[in-house]
Amino acid sequence: MAITTRYLNFRRAALLVAVAALIAAALVVVGRAWQVPPAAAPDPAIRYHDALASADARYRALLERAETMPDAWTAFEWAAGAALQRARLSGSFEDYAAADALLARAFDSSEVGGPFLSGARLNYTLHRFDAALADLEVAEQRLLLSATSRREIAGLRADIAFHQGHYDRALAGYQSALEIEWNATDLFRLSYLRWQTGAFDEAERLLDLAARTAGDLDPQSNAFWHLQRGLMDLDRGRYSEALEHYRAADEALPGWWLVREHIAEIHALEGRTNEAKAIYLTVLDETGNPEFMDALAGIALSEGRTNDAASWTERARQRYLQQLELLPEAALGHAVGHFLAFSDDPDLVIALAERNRALRPGGEATLLLAQAYLKADRVADAGQVIDGLLATPWRNAELHATAATVYRALGNGASAALQREQLLAVNPVFTSYRLGRHRIGD
Repeated sequence: MAITTRYLNFRRAALLVAVAALIAAALVVVGRAWQVPPAAAPDPAIRYHDALASADARYRALLERAETMPDAWTAFEWAAGAALQRARLSGSFEDYAAADALLARAFDSSEVGGPFLSGARLNYTLHRFDAALADLEVAEQRLLLSATSRREIAGLRADIAFHQGHYDRALAGYQSALEIEWNATDLFRLSYLRWQTGAFDEAERLLDLAARTAGDLDPQSNAFWHLQRGLMDLDRGRYSEALEHYRAADEALPGWWLVREHIAEIHALEGRTNEAKAIYLTVLDETGNPEFMDALAGIALSEGRTNDAASWTERARQRYLQQLELLPEAALGHAVGHFLAFSDDPDLVIALAERNRALRPGGEATLLLAQAYLKADRVADAGQVIDGLLATPWRNAELHATAATVYRALGNGASAALQREQLLAVNPVFTSYRLGRHRIGD
């Protein structure tokens, strides 16, 4: 089980970043059914695969329309938006790449102006932060910006500040966006900031407020709010509560792979590996996502099936390399987690982790870099990175677990004991795992 837990801990931070990008990229979700379990019964005619088919049909129709209007850049912008909508549901890098290509055609077709706000949204989603900021600079120079556009620009700037580790600037940006226009999206962003800086009670209150502000629910929105509550419970080691929210999300939008893989995660964490494997195989068949190959490799290792584990790990490695080729900035954080968990090449792991942190020097990427140094037994370097990270507001159980291990390796027993105490205050059931010759969480 320790191997499985090790992998799950590495991938969780990347998943949270992906979910934050999902909401900030204008997936405005609504609903509050999670406040009164069980969830309201969804329309049985609206399921994940139906929603995906509808998004696909809209994308294809708008793409066909754009091809008949090669000089109309707005037609390609709409088609790109439809591809992005499909990508948010499917999680497919190919769908994101299609959106990227279509938006490039929109820019190529525009002699004056262009879809700069759409470009900023997509570049942010793909972790191309410099490009996103450049697009925002142009977008906000336009005359007669609506309140909604001004609010979105402020929110996107704050999102980028968050992932660059500028938490005070992010907070000010979210508050500014809410002053322009009170809305569920920026309340969620503010909740996420509080969550990632360890203020769980305030984060829960803001998440509640965001859901109430959003208003009437639909199946996908209902599922989204349940998923967020489950993820927050997961970070605190509240597995039963997390599973309850995930199941409610699955009832709201049956078949959504993003929900089902989190149900599998709880099964794996609690030792129900057969149930976890069955779900991971299903979502892997639907998505081809290498993260689920890694999860299956972790389970195989915990069960002593080393040949199966090696096969899954190699398949995952090849897929990560393909994603890095297709959309390098978007793939990098996920790839670091894979190589950190499974690679025996410390120089490769460090190179990827340093590149990832240079791209987005916030808490998640910084912690991965500290862990890469620790795995390579560069303890002093790991300690320097951890010291810097603890000087920021960013906090979670994984940080405290790693800091305790690093300080113990450096001979600082008092600091190690303090970090372990803080770890157990956040997540009292944190499962330790081996990283190189060190154990995280002991």
